[in-house]
Amino acid sequence: MKKKFIFIFIIISICSIFSLPVYANGPVPPRHIECEILNMHNNVMFVDLLIQISEQSIEYTPFNKDNGQRFQIGEHSQIVSYNTDGFQSFTFHFSESASDFHINKTAGSVRFGHENDQFQTLLDKYHIIKIALLDSDGNIVKISDSVDINPKKPGFFMGDITYDAASGSVDAPYYNSPFAFLFYIFTGISVLIRMSISSSVETLIAIPFKLRPVRRVFAVNIITQPFLVIFMSLCTLPYVWSLLIAEAAVYFAEFNILGYLYKGISTRRLALFVTIANTISLIVGLVVNSYNIIA
Repeated sequence: MKKKFIFIFIIISICSIFSLPVYANGPVPPRHIECEILNMHNNVMFVDLLIQISEQSIEYTPFNKDNGQRFQIGEHSQIVSYNTDGFQSFTFHFSESASDFHINKTAGSVRFGHENDQFQTLLDKYHIIKIALLDSDGNIVKISDSVDINPKKPGFFMGDITYDAASGSVDAPYYNSPFAFLFYIFTGISVLIRMSISSSVETLIAIPFKLRPVRRVFAVNIITQPFLVIFMSLCTLPYVWSLLIAEAAVYFAEFNILGYLYKGISTRRLALFVTIANTISLIVGLVVNSYNIIA
C-alpha cells in the first residue's frame, strides 16, 4: 500500500515540474494578442497597443511604473503622454498590463494581455485598438489605423494581428464565414475527448483503491465533468479562481456521491482516492492543453 502511494506521489511531482497554463478540461480560452510587424523601420525598438481607455476606467493607471522600469521608459515620454481620440497606451495606462513591448525582431512579433484574463478584458471593453511603433526612448515612429478585434457579431477572434508598417494596413482576422460553426464543433469534440480522458484516468486509479465496480467511478465523472466545463465556460471570474472553485465543487461532489455508492469503503480511503484521482486527472488535462496534444 505504501509503495502505491509513493509511486502516485512521484507521478504527481514529475508532472508538476512542467510549466503549464491552467486550462484543465474546459474550453481553452484565447491567451493573448500576438502582433506581427512587417516591414519595420530600423529604429523601431518597441511596439504598443493603443486602446480607448479613460481615467474613470477601473483598469486605468496614470503611469504603470513597473513597465516603465522594465523598459526604461519615463512617464514624460511621448508614448505615455499620447492621448488622441481617447486612445492611450495599453502598456503604460492599463493597470498591471502584461506586455512584451520590446519587439522580438527575429520573430517580428510581440504579445499583449497574456496574464490575468487581460485578453478577455481587451475583447470586452477595449476592442477597438491601434498599433504604435516606438523608438528606444518611447517616441512614436508610426501609428496604424484603428481595427475592431471584437465587432460583436457571430464569429471569433483568435488573437492574431498583422501590421504592415510600409503600407499602413492592419489585419486582425475575425472568423465569421459560413463555416465558422466548424470551429465550435471541433472545440466541442476536443472537450468531449478531454472529458473522456479525465474520466478514464480516474477510473484506472480506482483499481488499486479496490473500488468495485469501477464503472461507477466512470459514471460519476460523466456527471461531474460537464459541470466543470459549463461552469468554466460561463463563469466571469478570473480563470484561475474559476478553476479553483469548480475543482473544489467537483472534489466535494464526487466524495459524497462515491461515499453513497461505495458504502463499504472507509472515509479516509475514499477521501484519499478522490484527492489523488482528481489531482492527477487535472494535471493530465493541463499537459494535454499545454502541449496542444488535442486541438
